[in-house]
Amino acid sequence: MLHGKLVQVIVLLLLVLFLLNDQLEGRYQWGRRFRTNRIISFLTEKTSSDIMHSTPKHPPKGYLSSKLASSARLGWKSKSSKKHERITANHIFELVSIYGISKTLHRKPAIFIEDSKYHSLVNGVRKVMPGLLNEFQIFDRPVFPEAKNELISQKCCVFDNPSKLENITSKYLHLTGHFYQSWRYFDQHLSEIKSFVKPLLDFSPLPESDENNFITCIHIRRTDFVDGQHHSSNVTFFKPALEFIQSRERERNGRKNMLTVLMGDDPNFEANIYENTVIADKRTEIKNAAEYFVSKNSPDNDLAFSRYHCDTVLITAPSSTFGWWLGYLSKRQNVYYQDIRSTNDVNYKKGELNPDDFFVPRWTSIKLDENGTIVVV
Repeated sequence: MLHGKLVQVIVLLLLVLFLLNDQLEGRYQWGRRFRTNRIISFLTEKTSSDIMHSTPKHPPKGYLSSKLASSARLGWKSKSSKKHERITANHIFELVSIYGISKTLHRKPAIFIEDSKYHSLVNGVRKVMPGLLNEFQIFDRPVFPEAKNELISQKCCVFDNPSKLENITSKYLHLTGHFYQSWRYFDQHLSEIKSFVKPLLDFSPLPESDENNFITCIHIRRTDFVDGQHHSSNVTFFKPALEFIQSRERERNGRKNMLTVLMGDDPNFEANIYENTVIADKRTEIKNAAEYFVSKNSPDNDLAFSRYHCDTVLITAPSSTFGWWLGYLSKRQNVYYQDIRSTNDVNYKKGELNPDDFFVPRWTSIKLDENGTIVVV
């Protein structure tokens, strides 16, 4: 009988030990999961490295990517870089359009890194719009073989409605068009797009837009546009155009100081347009009477300056994508541009650029009439 009771006690002790061990194991597993999740969270945080690699997420309709023009000419040479790095105006157009199209198609925008040029493309855009790249899934590999290829936008600057692709169910949808240079792909997301621009910087000695100053920014494009293919900036147009704009804006802005910042690819030309023009680098001493300034910023900082300080923008080379983005990202979206139909721009003449698709309808198109007077078109 004693033996039977002993067996019962042993069984009971074993049962208690088993239950205690189960509870301890559960706590250990919970703690391990907690620590593991903390580690995973830390490791998957977005970093400031050149290419962000986040764990792929799988949205309901998959990913949208495009063959990017990684070898395209990209605006003008940087004024502050020994390597003469080119600013990525064409690439901004591509990526912002892919962002907008992905919204239309309910997909996640993606970039597949095909080669080293793609790395340069991504890093160039990141200098201007770091927030835009945060919206993309970046794959450090070529496009998956199973991706569904679709051709839209065969002409750079003619809108091709992406809604026709809505019924495609492939996880990876890859576009094979060119540039996607139309406001129609993304304009409904303007506030988000402007928020992607890098934070406000100290742009001194350039003037700031505030309660005392009204800043007109003029974009000048000459060096590579004096080629017989594009319409380049010329004094005959933009001098009377600036007078026209300032007369208009002075009526709306009372007693503000009307100041002008020139941004472009030919600083020597820009410095000699108006008397007493200030070359605005960090060593320049600015006099209170100064009215005209030539920016010495890098191109990415010119775009950022426009976002925070350009009350109005004048685009004097109408097919320049850099001028376009200076206008689109500008503080007030108060943009004037030379009517491309009054020029001999080859892209327009050949039908590669549809003015209604390229120029935002809220902008103001102006030209010189036969009497040399600026008129709204």
